[in-house]
Amino acid sequence: MIRPLVSLLADLARNIWAGCRLSTFVPVRIWHFRLSLVQVFMLLILSFALNFIYDFVSSRPDNQFNIYGLNYQATLYLLFFFSVVIIAGLQHAYASLLKLVVLILSTTPITFIVYASLLWLVEKQQLIDYQQGSWSLFVLYLSWHLLIIMRVIRKVFKPRVWRGAALMSIYIIFNVIPYHYLPNQPLWYTKYARAEVRQQTASLDLEKIFYAQQGLIEENSSRLLDQRSGIIDLYFLGFAAYADEDVFMNEAELARRLFDERFDTKGRSMLLANNQASFAELPLANQHNLKVALKLISAHMDPEEDVLFLFLTSHGEQENGLSVSLGGAYVLNSLTPQALSLALSSSTIKWQVIIISACFSGAFIDALAGPHTLVMTAASKDRASFGCGHNGDFTYFGEAYFGRQLKQEYSFITAFNKAQIEIEKRERSEDKTPSLPQIAVGEDIKAVLEKLVDQLKTRANSPAQTVSDHAYALAQPFPMPEK
Repeated sequence: MIRPLVSLLADLARNIWAGCRLSTFVPVRIWHFRLSLVQVFMLLILSFALNFIYDFVSSRPDNQFNIYGLNYQATLYLLFFFSVVIIAGLQHAYASLLKLVVLILSTTPITFIVYASLLWLVEKQQLIDYQQGSWSLFVLYLSWHLLIIMRVIRKVFKPRVWRGAALMSIYIIFNVIPYHYLPNQPLWYTKYARAEVRQQTASLDLEKIFYAQQGLIEENSSRLLDQRSGIIDLYFLGFAAYADEDVFMNEAELARRLFDERFDTKGRSMLLANNQASFAELPLANQHNLKVALKLISAHMDPEEDVLFLFLTSHGEQENGLSVSLGGAYVLNSLTPQALSLALSSSTIKWQVIIISACFSGAFIDALAGPHTLVMTAASKDRASFGCGHNGDFTYFGEAYFGRQLKQEYSFITAFNKAQIEIEKRERSEDKTPSLPQIAVGEDIKAVLEKLVDQLKTRANSPAQTVSDHAYALAQPFPMPEK
């Protein structure tokens, strides 16, 4: 038992040694490698182990295993094997497939260790700027890797230069391009405990915050329930984009609570927020996370039956749309009407109710309006709205619409019309220029929303919530104190 194992490990060591020679362009022969399916298996385990250890060390000290990382790794390995099979097939040399696989996998340890070590030096030792240095290292690593692949192809198949370049292009199509576009799923990600004391804006660890996003998106979206056949399920997504003033996150969280309790979105609601108190609990409210969240939510919905309620709240910019900020000088790309429209169209969500609470938010109407969409804004495209600049619960619009009218009405349109009158009276009493909230009702969505209203009224007259609903509520993150 021991002797065969020692022999296998010796063959593995020999392959790694030959792979080092191959990677450093030192003369090496194919007979230097030990070619067998067992060695392929052992090299794959070693490759996976290196990724496992790297992700574990990078996410320390408080980390959590990411089960989706296994899917990501499996996809990359599957694409690799698919590419080498195609290359061997184009050469009509399936007998050489084992050589091709062993030679390539044997180079993985040295290239991975060198690249990871240099990346660590750039990141931890701050030898050069991390952003520029890491990008430069990646370009160098990729160039090195492709040169190695070209050397392997020429050593195994001995093609002409142009033929070798064509075969390497197959490798690039199935390995390099997907690696660039697939959303990265590390095997381990950092898990952050909820902060008991707020950090000052100046002390934000932006690197940790952004590295945590993937895990936070997965954690929050994993709680979403699937749609129920024959029922119009309403899904709520809040987007509170401005961290310097608590009113935006408070407004989005209270709107979410209202919808969970009154509009049957419990288990079907999600919140993106920029606030120092929520960085460890909630995904950031930025364009990327919004696009990802919409896709994840749409995966649970029946596009012909269910409705998305999207609520966005922030400061508004007359030229750029919604302000997006982590606080202080940490300003992110604004969410423009075009960017929001693109994010929505990239999902499979058909029926959409969209509310934008911000100054100049009427500028979103033209980009979002359509037969399947109800769009409501807190102001016209050339007017300011009011109620920001503090840390209370609501803006003027949010207080009228969510704080009062939707607590009495199930119709989004009726509640808006009543809130519009209420807001105008308040603004005139305070001698403010009217914000002129706007609404655009798509012809096709009217009937869907009428059915939803009837469904919600029927639910309101049904027995109390089930035990499972209460259990779900207790599991929700970042609870707001009762008033």
